[in-house]
Amino acid sequence: MRATTVIPLLLAFIVTVAYVTAVPTLAYSALVAASIARSGDMGGPLNFVLIPAAGSVIGVIGGIVLVLLSPIFHKSARIALLVPFAIVLFTFFLALAWAYSGAGSGVLPIAFSAFMSFWIGSAALLFIVVDMVTRRIAQTVTSRRKVMKKASH
Repeated sequence: MRATTVIPLLLAFIVTVAYVTAVPTLAYSALVAASIARSGDMGGPLNFVLIPAAGSVIGVIGGIVLVLLSPIFHKSARIALLVPFAIVLFTFFLALAWAYSGAGSGVLPIAFSAFMSFWIGSAALLFIVVDMVTRRIAQTVTSRRKVMKKASH
């Protein structure tokens, strides 16, 4: 593989993992902040270890899946635009089925499914945007280097 392929995928992977790790950590921190303010209890390892670790694991798995899917959306910009929406729909129904299997009915499973689908879908969109922008930059830099080499000879 060439650097114009590997570097954009690597950068997109790193940015996606950071985003997927940060979202649940920040969301959980916002939920816990009120509890800490009321009771003064910082909580246990769930607050500082398990939530970021779970986000990291989900981010790495999602990033690997997106890297494996990247040849598909590199073929067409139209496919690249459809991939995040397909992931949103898949994640929504998967999370909805999982939430209804244990939580019963009501607003909570729908809200959970909406959050999960937005989170994972936006991560897919972020991956695709970072990959395509850095790929374009790498191609431009490479072509300019070739022009500069030809001009110097």
